[in-house]
Amino acid sequence: EALESSGCCCGFRLNDAEFGINNYFQRLGTFAKAASSSGFGDDGTVAKFRVKLRGWFEDQTDGDPNIGTKFGANTQMVYSWSDCKQRMTSMGDRISQQTLKRENELALVVLNNSMGKFGLGTSNKAHSIVRPYLAHLFDCAEGEGWTFQRLQSQFEGFFADLDILDHNLVTRNVFDLLAPSKSKTIVTQMVLKILHRIAVGMDINDEEAKELAAMQTTDLLPMACPLQCAKTFF
Repeated sequence: EALESSGCCCGFRLNDAEFGINNYFQRLGTFAKAASSSGFGDDGTVAKFRVKLRGWFEDQTDGDPNIGTKFGANTQMVYSWSDCKQRMTSMGDRISQQTLKRENELALVVLNNSMGKFGLGTSNKAHSIVRPYLAHLFDCAEGEGWTFQRLQSQFEGFFADLDILDHNLVTRNVFDLLAPSKSKTIVTQMVLKILHRIAVGMDINDEEAKELAAMQTTDLLPMACPLQCAKTFF
């Protein structure tokens, strides 16, 4: 559904939850800052961004270390692996029973619908139309092309060519707009190459993989901005 204005040019309301500058946009900024930390700690084994992000998630809690409550109003982030597993495995049944719905969200970001809905936030009816086409694309789980052995061999080939792997999972930032090769991890590019090979029988080169990886973020940029900003600048 459309996001309601909360009376502030940078705020909005979704399902009775208020998202404003202090509890949403400012916290997204501190998350991005933590995620952009580069290098490793003193022992040389743990990437700095992992330590920074752990601290960020801990800062969102208030009493219960497994529940984040400060990101957005009237919302919760569940940290416990067992709780997350239970909630995720029950999602299908709950959506079918109409006791759960997904909004137009991607990770921590609530998208503003200005460029349409991200796939995970569409209705059951829309999903039912798309699912058969996706199933056919990946051989309906018949094991003709989309197999564990094929995936393993594809990744083995890519990893064999690497001397070092510095894989920060959260590196989507302003470099996506200016210099994709500095922003995207090599693993992201590997996945895109393998998906093209298996799904459509196409090989894409390094530059095409970098460009496509960056486009994933640049296309989402207007959707992640406040709606008023998206309408004004994009």
